[in-house]
Amino acid sequence: MHQTVKGSADFVLQSPKHFARLRDQVTSPGGTSAEALYYLEKARFRTALSRAVWAAYQRSIELGRGTKRNLLDNSAKSG
Repeated sequence: MHQTVKGSADFVLQSPKHFARLRDQVTSPGGTSAEALYYLEKARFRTALSRAVWAAYQRSIELGRGTKRNLLDNSAKSG
């Protein structure tokens, strides 16, 4: 499994094309990956992942500035 992830990362790093192209190249229409991707999209996985990465980025900036806060403080802002 780790070789698949490594190969995907290598492809993305070496290719000038968008990483979605790899997904399109390896996802058979109607196959198991397509089914899994459908349900991930339906559950808004991409949105959740994007928000998680953005939150981590924002927190890294705060930590760089020495800002202290409780994790619960952040959840009150988003909910």
